[in-house]
Amino acid sequence: MQSSIFTDLAVEAAAQAPTGTSGVQSHTTMQGGLRITRLEITSQAGEAVLGRPQGRYYTAEIPDTLGQGDDDYEQSAQTLAELLGELLPAGDGCLLVAGLGNEGVTPDALGPETASRVLVTRHLTTADSKLAELFRAVAVVCPGVLGQTGLESAELLRGAAATVRPVAILAIDALAARSLTRLGNTIQITDTGLLPGGGIGNSRHELPSRTMGVPVVGMRTDEFPAFYCKESGFGVDVRYDSE
Repeated sequence: MQSSIFTDLAVEAAAQAPTGTSGVQSHTTMQGGLRITRLEITSQAGEAVLGRPQGRYYTAEIPDTLGQGDDDYEQSAQTLAELLGELLPAGDGCLLVAGLGNEGVTPDALGPETASRVLVTRHLTTADSKLAELFRAVAVVCPGVLGQTGLESAELLRGAAATVRPVAILAIDALAARSLTRLGNTIQITDTGLLPGGGIGNSRHELPSRTMGVPVVGMRTDEFPAFYCKESGFGVDVRYDSE
């Protein structure tokens, strides 16, 4: 039977699952000042209990005291970059960053806010071969939400992907958590996919590789108690949760 746990975090779903659940492996370590949990669902039985697709789920817990400028900040940032790097395709192909959500609504603004801070380089690397040697090509798109555009995010991203032909899509969106203590300090990376709006019971078209044509990395984080809803049961190829 599929789990009805109110969370988008695999570690929270696993904590509520029966002890010794088949097809679920998990271990936790300290890395770069962060508590990292690596959980993998390896069977249909594990899928059924946790209500999530088979795949890898990395969760990083950031100390409340960690802030930009602290001695451990750069080390923690490097650790997160390494985790993300494990799930991105090797090579120098273009990366398409998608900031999902509504920038006018605080708990849903994570995607657009994060995308606005990404260094965009695709236009530079295609125009100058020397710059192409220095930077990886990165493009950014913020598709907004259906009520603003009349178009699904997946529809707009498929068009962008067909034009840019990226090696992967890094999708950034907000996420639901069961525990309020996780808000703003829990980061999750998964290679299973992303479903915009799934965390609030307003599921839109999902964004996995089978519909995008390229691997999709979902970058998501816990933002606001309003996102306290059922998990969607769907996912992206890779999900990354961070501010």
